[in-house]
Amino acid sequence: EFYQKLGGWKEIREHHEPDTDVKSPLKLFRVSDHNLEHPEMKLEAEGEDVTHDKLDTNDVFIIDGGCEVICWVGKNVSKEEHHAGMMYAHDYARNTKHPLCPITIA
Repeated sequence: EFYQKLGGWKEIREHHEPDTDVKSPLKLFRVSDHNLEHPEMKLEAEGEDVTHDKLDTNDVFIIDGGCEVICWVGKNVSKEEHHAGMMYAHDYARNTKHPLCPITIA
């Protein structure tokens, strides 16, 4: 009776096909801090061109992995920009096909 109320018993699949967004190429955006209220994001690299050497310790970057968004905060950013990093990432993710993806600060 319990399972009937939930729609019945079904087999559990062993293999889960990932969403198409998971397969999307990495995207690296540099966040401009000219206006903390409305930051500008510039696409710096995509796919295999997203490498560690593209990160600059004087800026904040958003890395979109399709199933996760990472906000990378450089060690030399201003205090205001550092605190706004998570807001940048949330604003970015909210306007993608995966608005509820996990966001990590690095």
